[in-house]
Amino acid sequence: MSRKIPDLPARGLATAGNVTTKRTAWADSGWASYIRQVYTDSLPYGLAPLAFPYPALAALAGRLPHGGGREVALAALMAARLSHQLQFAATTPPADRTARASAAKVWLASLALPANTRVPFARCIDATTTTPLQVAGALRSLVAVTSGHLDGASVQELERLVRQLAGSR
Repeated sequence: MSRKIPDLPARGLATAGNVTTKRTAWADSGWASYIRQVYTDSLPYGLAPLAFPYPALAALAGRLPHGGGREVALAALMAARLSHQLQFAATTPPADRTARASAAKVWLASLALPANTRVPFARCIDATTTTPLQVAGALRSLVAVTSGHLDGASVQELERLVRQLAGSR
C-alpha cells in the first residue's frame, strides 16, 4: 500500500538509478512545517551517550608512524585506562585489577619503548593495584618523562587524570 502525497506542482525530475520520478514541492509547501520543535531529551529507557575519556591520546597513537613515539602513546593510553578504573574502585574487585595489571605488564614488555620510559610505565601499571593517590604519583612521574614524546592535548588529558585521582581519596 502506498502513501498518497498531495498533488502539488512538480519542481523537476529526479533520477534514481534507472527510475525517473517527479519531485514535488510537498516539503517546501508548508505541509511539514507543523513540527515546531523536536525534543532531544533522552527517553527514560534510553542509554546515556558514551564519551571516551582520552580522545587526544588515541588520536596521537593513530597519527604517529610505527615506532617509538607511537608505542609511547599506546603505552600511555593503556596506563591511563588502567588508572581511570580506580575512580570506580568500588565496582572493580582487587583481583580483577591485579589480573589486568599483570596482563598489561606482559603487553608492555612487548613494546619497543625508549629506555628512560620503561620503568615509569611499569611503576604506573603496578600502582593500579593500589590506591588512587599512589597511582596519581606514578602518573605524575610518567607525565614528566613522556611529555617530550606526547603532544600538548595528550599531556593535558594525563594531568587531568592525575588531578581526578588525587582528589578521589
